[in-house]
Amino acid sequence: MSDQQNISRTVTIVIASITNIVVVSGDASNAYVTLKYGEQESETSKISEIESSEFSESFSFRYTPDAEDTEIIFGLCVPDESGEVYQLGQFSLPIDQITQDVEHVTFTFIGVGELEGQEVGIIEFDQSYEETNEEEEQQAEEEQQDQPAEEEEQPAEEEQEQEEQPAEEEQPVENQEFTKGKLLITVIGVKDVTAMDSNGKSDPFIVVKFAGQEKKTKKVADTLNAEYNEKFDFDFDSATTEDRDILFELWDYNTFGSDEQIGKFKVPLQEVGTEKELKSYPFTGIEKQYGQKVGILDIEQKFEKQQEEQPTEEQQEAAALKQRKAKQITQEIEKQP
Repeated sequence: MSDQQNISRTVTIVIASITNIVVVSGDASNAYVTLKYGEQESETSKISEIESSEFSESFSFRYTPDAEDTEIIFGLCVPDESGEVYQLGQFSLPIDQITQDVEHVTFTFIGVGELEGQEVGIIEFDQSYEETNEEEEQQAEEEQQDQPAEEEEQPAEEEQEQEEQPAEEEQPVENQEFTKGKLLITVIGVKDVTAMDSNGKSDPFIVVKFAGQEKKTKKVADTLNAEYNEKFDFDFDSATTEDRDILFELWDYNTFGSDEQIGKFKVPLQEVGTEKELKSYPFTGIEKQYGQKVGILDIEQKFEKQQEEQPTEEQQEAAALKQRKAKQITQEIEKQP
């Protein structure tokens, strides 16, 4: 058998977002995507089940270069008002177009049925493949299966020594559940902001909300990339608030009329460390920009745990004096007949 016949590939599709959905009936938020390659079939969650419409759902399909099936079929589906599922549109991805390096791509669903020929949705995903040699893979599995048998053939004395050794105590996993302290956020800047004004620009500013507190950056006019370098502190006490998520909002300032929110995202407090970290987070659009990437925020984050207060010298002296008096009283009681 030739080396080419032994080669197989595993294609990985990581879906990022599904946007601009057009429906005949039913709710677009219940839409989902099916993926089919040969007899292998998968489907995503419904959009309404995905937080912030960011999927990050991964699907894998295994094939050989000489396989008869040459395309992955993507279908966009949605339940109608009666609950019956119908297909809005589809497209085909030639499997030989997928590269070994990860590539971010965008495809358009073309309508079927009543929407035939129309654009009914847009999907973004990362695609790549890994190549494996089936013969080498099988050999590695066999070697791995043989390994435990070798380990079992230990001399009886060695086994006895191991049994007599006290078991090592498991190291406790650090609990990242904070109780009291201060959240420190430095909003460095935002980039690739969606244009909201007629001049192709926006006037972006950032709102940060946490534990009933709200902080805002300055507004930067006529730009899609703004720098702030503003520091915000948020007090946190788990006994007084149930809030465990930090909410970041991207807004467009309007001189006349109300400001317009462009996007948002949340960061769980438990993901914030006690050392300073530089992080980049994508904003996900709302309303007209629903589900789209509308900007990227750069921040520095850190949580400072509140240290227990040490008693002052006066408090220590008072405590020692109280202890001496208590001891003296006890001695006097013991001397009484």
